[in-house]
Amino acid sequence: ITIYNNKLYIVNTDSHTIKIHDLNGIFISYLGYHNNQGYSNNLLSKPYDIVISKIDGYIYISEPFNNRIKIYDNDFNWIHNIVSNELNNPQNIFLTTNDKYLLVSIHYFLLWEIFYCFRKPSLMNYKLKEFFSL
Repeated sequence: ITIYNNKLYIVNTDSHTIKIHDLNGIFISYLGYHNNQGYSNNLLSKPYDIVISKIDGYIYISEPFNNRIKIYDNDFNWIHNIVSNELNNPQNIFLTTNDKYLLVSIHYFLLWEIFYCFRKPSLMNYKLKEFFSL
């Protein structure tokens, strides 16, 4: 769950959607297709977490079953997928205040490993490095 521009964004893992409500709880819209999962850019497959950049409004969604982080603009247009061999089962995500780092928790054999993605000027160029492991 996250709040951005007076809207509440709720991850609904089982229905493969992100539901958007106003702060009074009134439904506005959703991202994805209800009960229709997939790998294409307009579909979500069991989304787990969401974070929205306070700088550019980009929406980051973790998809553990597709082993990726999806990026959309604030109008829900798909921009890019962050995919890496190390990005296996990404779950919780967090953007640092200046959007320089995207922190990602990875569930791996009953251990949580934390990685960070360095955000370069180009959205297409992320570098995944191990930040902290348990």
